[in-house]
Amino acid sequence: MIWVAAISLGIILFLLHFFSDALYIKKIEKRTHLKTFVAGISLTYIFLHLIPQALPSENNELFFAFFLVGFVIFNMFESMIYNIRSSKKRQRELKEEHATAFFLYNFLLGVSILFFLRQDLFIGIIFFIPVALHALISASALREMHTLVKQNQGYRILLSISTLLGMALALIFALPENVSRSVIGFVAGSLLYIIFRDLIPKVNNCRMNYFLSGIFVMLVLLAISWIL
Repeated sequence: MIWVAAISLGIILFLLHFFSDALYIKKIEKRTHLKTFVAGISLTYIFLHLIPQALPSENNELFFAFFLVGFVIFNMFESMIYNIRSSKKRQRELKEEHATAFFLYNFLLGVSILFFLRQDLFIGIIFFIPVALHALISASALREMHTLVKQNQGYRILLSISTLLGMALALIFALPENVSRSVIGFVAGSLLYIIFRDLIPKVNNCRMNYFLSGIFVMLVLLAISWIL
């Protein structure tokens, strides 16, 4: 049952990434509203469910160490890509590094999804919801790498299938629990950085309504998981 759910969720993420151009929301207002809604969902999930579920009963310093590493690495990497004006050769190298980071992040997401699916199917699906929504609003990630991706269809497939490959690794090999929890810590730190950088709403009543709606939706889902 777990592997069926894992493959199904992995295929959904593959489709979201592979057809990112078609799914990209062009209207800025709609894209902003969705981002704000997803920020509310994601923050609520991270602090009320992901961290409590992923923390070991003892020696949780390792989890928070990887949480910090994920946050810091993404901050440094984004600064490198967007703040350095460089030659065309260096810009291409940065795009290749961006593609590598995209692959590794989504690969680790696959490992994390399977960790939660093994705990409980509903818990795994709840983790998947903010991940899938983030994949939808981050369709620009593949668009920014369009030169590399469109020149090589195999490259596009490899990047899109990265989450499925992470799930396959976690299915085939029994990863030690501390490794899985460290991976989740890294993913959580990375995701939190992305939320603060891209998704948190500025002062705007309309946007705050979407943000609060996202919080409410996730609270309802978490309440259901706590009851079950």
